[in-house]
Amino acid sequence: MIRVFESRKNLFTSKFAENESVTRTSYKIVHRMAERGKPFTDGKFIKECMMEAANELCPEKANFFESISLSATSVVRRAEELGENIALQIRQKARNSQWYSLALDESTDLSSASQLLVFIRGVNLDFQITEELASVCSTHGRTSGEDIFMEVHKTLQDYNLQWNQLRGVTVDGGRNMAGVKTGLIRKQLEDLQL
Repeated sequence: MIRVFESRKNLFTSKFAENESVTRTSYKIVHRMAERGKPFTDGKFIKECMMEAANELCPEKANFFESISLSATSVVRRAEELGENIALQIRQKARNSQWYSLALDESTDLSSASQLLVFIRGVNLDFQITEELASVCSTHGRTSGEDIFMEVHKTLQDYNLQWNQLRGVTVDGGRNMAGVKTGLIRKQLEDLQL
């Protein structure tokens, strides 16, 4: 009875390890696709190529390659999960920052939508520097300094960053960015009632 139990346990352990390896491979492929900006539907083509290679080079392993999920919906889901994980890591690094600075870049795209990029650069107690794009905010129509401030304020809240840890703000010099730096400082002081 113990041998049967051990045999089944080993089978389940082996299958679990195979499934984990297949899933990890799928994430790695999706990560490469995202890095190169490939469409989600390319997963199907990549899978076809992998199956051609597997059937030719190692037909005994073809079932492993067949079980790698690269359908468009799987690629979308994995890309979203990878993105959420990256955002979580950035939030954690930002939370550990003792001080931080912001760089704001605002421009208008071809569809007349205003794009505000908020970059955060922080340093922790071990003097490790984190520099990341924290948010991309899109608005239609004209944006004022107040609109930009509200987006920055929302970003800081999302990252759980405190105003009193802010050490500098750099803006791109656009005309609707004029006064943002002083507006940011004035608004944060009002909020803190200083």
